[in-house]
Amino acid sequence: YHGVRVAANISAEWLVGSHWRYKGDKDKLKAEGFNKFRSAVELIIGYRSLGAFVSYGITPMLIKGAGNQAHTLTAGFVICLDSDLSF
Repeated sequence: YHGVRVAANISAEWLVGSHWRYKGDKDKLKAEGFNKFRSAVELIIGYRSLGAFVSYGITPMLIKGAGNQAHTLTAGFVICLDSDLSF
């Protein structure tokens, strides 16, 4: 509507693998305790080629017993390089 764009998305993601290492170490260790499945809802609001988004993880980031049942919250900006494309 007059250059204003609104998009709402829902996503499903699968964790293929995760590793970590201490700073300076050469050995990688498998990171455990993360949920293998993640789902999130996202809202994007923009004007012409600029926009802002917020995404909230519906599923907890960690499996039960691995820590607090924290949910992810991500926010940022979107720049669309082609004004004919919608985000």
